[in-house]
Amino acid sequence: RGDTITRQGATADWLYILITGEAEVWLEGQEQERHLLSTLSAGAVFGEMGLLTGAPRTATVIAKSDIEAYRLGKDGLAAIMSS
Repeated sequence: RGDTITRQGATADWLYILITGEAEVWLEGQEQERHLLSTLSAGAVFGEMGLLTGAPRTATVIAKSDIEAYRLGKDGLAAIMSS
């Protein structure tokens, strides 16, 4: 709870699959203003666009509760897609 899973602007090395718990997606603006975009729950996948395109993260994701999540990197994704 309260841990940052990924931060806006960071390099996208992983996509995440949320197994249990909830996470919040925040857009961080100028002068430290933040806007809640969404709350994710079990079954949600996030971070896939950055992983596929190489673009930096567009939002910050913070665990709202204790969570369990899997993360999948480029090599793992490539192996799945080629199967």
